[in-house]
This record gives sequence, C-alpha cells and structure tokens, in this order.
Amino acid sequence: MVGIMLGIVGLVGIAVILSDIARKHEEQALYLQARLSGALSDAPDLALLPITATVHVPLWRPAAAIITLTGRVPTPTLREAVVQTVFDNIWAPWPSAQIEDRIVVEPHRMRHATVDMFVLGHDKK
Repeated sequence: MVGIMLGIVGLVGIAVILSDIARKHEEQALYLQARLSGALSDAPDLALLPITATVHVPLWRPAAAIITLTGRVPTPTLREAVVQTVFDNIWAPWPSAQIEDRIVVEPHRMRHATVDMFVLGHDKK
C-alpha cells in the first residue's frame, strides 16, 4: 500500500516538473516572439508590412528554436531585410535557432498598399 502511494506521489511530482518546464519554454517562446515583433515594427521599412513571426521552443534545450516567418512583401529586398532583422535579433539569445522563411513576394498585390501608405502621409516622420 505504501509503495502504491509513493508511486502516485512520484508520478504527480514528475507531472508537475514537466508542466513547469513546458510553461517556461512557452514563456521563452513568447518573449522571443515579442522581441522579434518589436524589432520588425521598429524598422521603418518593415513596420507596415503584414509579417508574422511565430516562435516554437522545443522542450529539449539543445534543440533549435524554430522561427516561422509568414506574410507578404512587395519586393525580394524587403523579404531579405525581414529575414536579416529576425536573424540579427535572434542570434544572441538563441544562436542555434532556425528560421523558416514562408514570406511571399507579391509585387502587384502589394503595390496599392504602398501607394495608399504614401497618399495617406504615412511616409512622413
């Protein structure tokens, strides 16, 4: 009977430890995601682009964090600028991070958004 109770207590303890580890990794992923979102919104050329950076931090620390970039940009140069900005901001806290670039270059579709941005005066500082 005592052995069963110790087994249950041990299982509960392991479950609590695993839950705490998962919560810490989720917090770390949210921190990295906020850091990347802030970096993209601070860059004048990138701030108005519909880009999303999603971060997945695996439970096993030596494994690489995975940053998935999604959205649309009007030029390949802006696509490269987004990826470079993310790389520059993720390298120090997580050098083994992997960036999955799923950004689509759509020059014709994005042209009207850029024109609207300049017409509305968003290009002025």
